[in-house]
Amino acid sequence: MISDTSNILGLDIGEKRTGTARVNLSVKLVEPLGIIDMAQDRKQQLETLIREHDISGVVVGLPLNMKGEETEQTRFTRSVIDELHADFPDLAFFMIDEVGTSKIADGKAAPGVSRDALAAAALLEDFVTMHERGEASNVSV
Repeated sequence: MISDTSNILGLDIGEKRTGTARVNLSVKLVEPLGIIDMAQDRKQQLETLIREHDISGVVVGLPLNMKGEETEQTRFTRSVIDELHADFPDLAFFMIDEVGTSKIADGKAAPGVSRDALAAAALLEDFVTMHERGEASNVSV
């Protein structure tokens, strides 16, 4: 369960890298964090982020094609979400459509900040808006 003061982690899951960002729902200031190397121990990397940032919820972008249909990448993302949900059962998980987040990330390019982390930040911005409208429960896993 999340509250209006919860810290939320955003993940833009990829097969090689996963972008990360965080937001506190009371402050609503999204911060890109960096990337998780998917070839390394992703559970350990996530445990560190969750502990360091006192995370109570995770927002994951769901990659759909332009018709809103699932793809191979969608199925990969869902399999990672299933693993994360099993590894971190006390966290609330939310999936939202990630359409357009990469383009938003490209438009916010900044030195030293990965495109993947910026895409995760864009997901969180969408989630904050949904949460403010009372729509966040509609995207829960």
